[in-house]
Amino acid sequence: MFRDTSTRLVCRVDDMGVKPRRMWPPASRALAVFLLLNSVVLNLSVRQCTHQPTSLSYTRMFLTPEVHVWDDSWRPMQAALQYLEEHRDESVYEEVFFRHHVKFQYPPMSLLPLKVLNALQVGVDARTLNTWSRPAVVAIALVLALIFRMRLSLARGDALADGLPALALYGALALGFTLTFYPVVLAFELGQIQTWITLLFACAALAWISGQTMVAGVLCGLIACVKPQWALLLPWAFVRRRWRFAGGLAVTAGLVTLASIAIFGLASHLDYFRVLRAMAEHGESFYANQSINGLLQRLIHGGGEWRTNAFPEYNRWVYAGTMASSLVIVAFAIFFRFREHAHERTADFSIAVLSFTMASPIAWEHHYGVMLILFALAVPVVMRGDGSARKPLLVPLAAAYVLSSNYFDVAGRWSAAPSNLVQSYVLFGAAIMVVSLYRLRQSAALSSR
Repeated sequence: MFRDTSTRLVCRVDDMGVKPRRMWPPASRALAVFLLLNSVVLNLSVRQCTHQPTSLSYTRMFLTPEVHVWDDSWRPMQAALQYLEEHRDESVYEEVFFRHHVKFQYPPMSLLPLKVLNALQVGVDARTLNTWSRPAVVAIALVLALIFRMRLSLARGDALADGLPALALYGALALGFTLTFYPVVLAFELGQIQTWITLLFACAALAWISGQTMVAGVLCGLIACVKPQWALLLPWAFVRRRWRFAGGLAVTAGLVTLASIAIFGLASHLDYFRVLRAMAEHGESFYANQSINGLLQRLIHGGGEWRTNAFPEYNRWVYAGTMASSLVIVAFAIFFRFREHAHERTADFSIAVLSFTMASPIAWEHHYGVMLILFALAVPVVMRGDGSARKPLLVPLAAAYVLSSNYFDVAGRWSAAPSNLVQSYVLFGAAIMVVSLYRLRQSAALSSR
């Protein structure tokens, strides 16, 4: 992730004599070295020292031909869908979430894709859904390569002139980064709908930097129908007068919600607010919850174990700290020192997406799969930016990537406070990145004056 100051030269003989031609596009060698050090050397070293799984363990699982049947998302979604098909006008959350303690935490709109698959008589079992998730991960890598190449070209101020070999090289690097990025491969291994959310966001980011803001809004609207915290992008867009983005998001989310009400009834949609309140009041203490709530839970109660059918006890201090921190994070993302400059729009968009993820009371490790896309948006600008204020950002961005892309299972050994702070390493990586994005946004605003 450091600027590539050297190029490999070969000779090409033609009618004009001997001319140099670059085999390695700019920045590619630095990216390859960083990928090797972070994803291979670091992981093998941790594995050798701790004898515990690392992110490469999940990479190996992804590359295994056999399709796994883990159903972290699919099981509660299937239970909810089955209940709604039999009790259309009753609240699915009263029965499934509150009475039987099945953690179906998504809004009813999230069930529409499974409903459509059922109508088409396509299987919605975990094995089938996970089979489709595998190419989705590869698609994330392909979109990642396009985003990085486009951002690098815009930062450099030239056209996409490196040709097919360079694009293939960036594609190979993007695949390497994707398959070793722990939140991404973890989502696939768990049987998580987050895999598809990450792909949708990658496409939204590509549309955003291509100037197709309405398309980006439509895709973010689809995400908001599964992850309600993404609806905060609507007031964020209003403050910035991003009317096309806001329109795409609002119309998409609105139409999907109306369709969901028509199919599943109104009761479940109204009762979902009670679910949101319960999750905000209780949160999760398990160290995979990389949010302020999770950090506070562990500091007060110690490192928590995963409980399939239960939440931690309500604690007013945890709840107050969660609400206060969420309010501050969201308010900063929407209002803090925002000025309208063309060069800072993407950094500002990235701040909003990451901030709204961090502000959620429950932010599992796999929710941070979006950070892989945010790195592809930010790193090319920092590597190729001519402003001296941007170059030092490479170090904190590299640190943020190391913390967010790896699985340090050894952190689970520190369950007692305050040493269990180390269990929040993904949250700390996200915090480092969001601060770096604020600095990048500021440097872009200054350079455009």
